[in-house]
Amino acid sequence: MNSLSKHKIVAVSATALKSGGALTILRQFLLNIPDQSTYYIFINKDVIIDSNGLKNVHLIKVETSSLLKRIIWDWYGLSYWFKSRNLKPEVVISLQNTSIASNKDSKKIIYLHQGISLHSKSWSFLKSKERSLAFYKYIYPFFIFIFADKKTRFVVQTQWMKNALCTKFNRDANSIYVFKPNLVPVDIAQIKSINLPYKHILFYPATSMVFKNHQEIIYALHEINKSGEDISSIGLYLTINENEDKELVDLIAQFNLEKNIQFLGSISYAEVLRYYKSSTTVLFPSYVESFGLPMLEAALFGKPLIALDTECSREVISDYAGANLVEQNSPQCWKNAILTSISLNQQYDSYQPNFEYNWDSFFQMIHE
Repeated sequence: MNSLSKHKIVAVSATALKSGGALTILRQFLLNIPDQSTYYIFINKDVIIDSNGLKNVHLIKVETSSLLKRIIWDWYGLSYWFKSRNLKPEVVISLQNTSIASNKDSKKIIYLHQGISLHSKSWSFLKSKERSLAFYKYIYPFFIFIFADKKTRFVVQTQWMKNALCTKFNRDANSIYVFKPNLVPVDIAQIKSINLPYKHILFYPATSMVFKNHQEIIYALHEINKSGEDISSIGLYLTINENEDKELVDLIAQFNLEKNIQFLGSISYAEVLRYYKSSTTVLFPSYVESFGLPMLEAALFGKPLIALDTECSREVISDYAGANLVEQNSPQCWKNAILTSISLNQQYDSYQPNFEYNWDSFFQMIHE
């Protein structure tokens, strides 16, 4: 690829990146922007973030709180913003999965990090907990591709997503790039541990979405309890609120595990890092992931990781010595994995893979 020498106007739509992994993408994008070219980055009005002192970066806040406002922005707003200022972006990037209306001469790049529409799992509009997932599975692809043409380039985070994009939506493999995200630099030595009232700390940083599969862990803890092990020494910390998943709370009550489960709710990234450092084992039973960044974050801290055995986890974390990939819907296997991790009580060397194609590759592609 060519060097980053040609000056361009680059438009970046990131108005839907407000929290969690999506906001991490925006942070990483900003951290890696080169000082060549002028970047106009459109973000959600409620997001508090800075441009890291880069003079070539302009952050513009946009109101897209509703689906209608989001559609208006994608279909009309961004294009009008530039036209009204007599500016013409050479590159238009969507960091939020969906395609955007733009000048036909602009290079179009879509950063696709929503894996639900690519995954084989089916969802039902008739089930309240699955309704939003069914939307992403069956309707959302319309918004992904509506303004995409044959020249549009897609960037995904894993090979499994590229394969699915080719087979499910008949996209040309040559127009799809696999660029894995870098971890945000963390000085582990400066992070303070938390004094927690359990000998063994299990930590699962995830939202309450159905595919995050929290129940897998609850069934495993139930099996541990049935086997006669001292369950009182085990504490499971979840980054969701009790009122977000009534079925999960009912299951916990059914198995008398209330004293073992701690609902943290949504916590800051700084607090997440403290729980990583304080944990005995990090769990990741999610079965639909575009990348699964918490797996790499656990490895960065050298923590034992028990994750679901998926295409994604095998691609991202199988080289980490502390990773144990376990099959789905197998309480006995998860029980054994947790007990083994607790008994070994092992700390591993910090692991941070050096992916060949990453954010540097992304920006090289912009300027080629």
